[in-house]
Amino acid sequence: MKKLWRQEWKYHLFFVLFAMLAVIFGIIYEGGGNAYTSETRVEVFTLEALWGMDVFLGNALYILFKNVPVIILIVLLLKKAFIYWLEKERCGREFFQSLPVTRAERVWFHFAVDVLTIVFAVAIGAVTSIEQVKEQLAGLSDIFTVEIPWLVKAYAGIGITVVAYCVMVLCLLYLMEQIFVNGCLKVVGFLGCILMVAIVLTKLWHTYYDISWVSALYGFFALEAVGGNYMMPTYGSSLDSYIWVHNSNNPPFLINGETVDCSRVGYTEILDGEYSDIMNVFSRFYDFTKLGNYMGQVAICLGIGIILFVIALHLAKKKDLSREGLYFDKTKYPIALALAMTMYVMLLDKYLFWYQHLLNILTAVIVFVFLCYMLSSNRRPVFAKKDRNS
Repeated sequence: MKKLWRQEWKYHLFFVLFAMLAVIFGIIYEGGGNAYTSETRVEVFTLEALWGMDVFLGNALYILFKNVPVIILIVLLLKKAFIYWLEKERCGREFFQSLPVTRAERVWFHFAVDVLTIVFAVAIGAVTSIEQVKEQLAGLSDIFTVEIPWLVKAYAGIGITVVAYCVMVLCLLYLMEQIFVNGCLKVVGFLGCILMVAIVLTKLWHTYYDISWVSALYGFFALEAVGGNYMMPTYGSSLDSYIWVHNSNNPPFLINGETVDCSRVGYTEILDGEYSDIMNVFSRFYDFTKLGNYMGQVAICLGIGIILFVIALHLAKKKDLSREGLYFDKTKYPIALALAMTMYVMLLDKYLFWYQHLLNILTAVIVFVFLCYMLSSNRRPVFAKKDRNS
């Protein structure tokens, strides 16, 4: 490990700093400007100010759950692309093979550094977002001050969730590294897996949103269900009428140092349903101060990540470096199966007849067989030329 660090510390450190700076820039760029604070300054703390607080926290939560993982993933892919480029050159491959470290040690070392990159990037992102929210709260008024005493604790829960989610995705990338030989195929294979998961989950949710396990699966991978959120139908029966909401739980906060009861903010003519909508994100944010509202998501993400990483570590010890295309010929079956299943899900519709389902299954089987053939290293041409001398 020490020998690897001596040889590689410069670009590892560069990408750690690069990830942190990219996350800071992304958070400032997406959440820095807010017309509410720059144009309107509230004179009395009423429902309008509470709505503003919900907007600030909602924007922060969206950035942390949606943008930050994407930024970190892009930086890690750039880092991997740099390593793949080094290994592509003959001198680079010979140099890495000359180091007195095993393949498993190399995988462990790079994984540890990548996890540290994720932790540092998420941590600096959380700190940046906290300061941004505090600045936006201070911009509400010159007359009163707003304090959220549990804000840092909530950000800690959100940060742990994002780290676990990113580690799970990182382990998928490590698995792709042990399957494909070519560096470009490793990146394409990884992005292809992400795209297939997104297509399958989105299509299933659009088609069978009324099935509880489908909405739970979508909510898990889309980070919609964590933090006490649940899917609620509104008026109508289409998917557009289903939204992810959170019940109001009156999160405490201080105005000029005094505790405020959220239920008494505003006026009595405000309906309960509208009030709950306003408190949606604010209440969800507060729920991240409670371990039970996010540890399930964290445990499952880490569990999936551990399984993927153990498989990747096992394959790293067994792979044949002289191979082309795929390191292991048998990996063509799960790849072909994943693509065939994605094709089948894309053809799904809630109102198909039984024979249409059979045709879709037949199409998926044909795709599976065709891909298995195309991914075989020793495949024979379908239209082989006959030997005239025979």
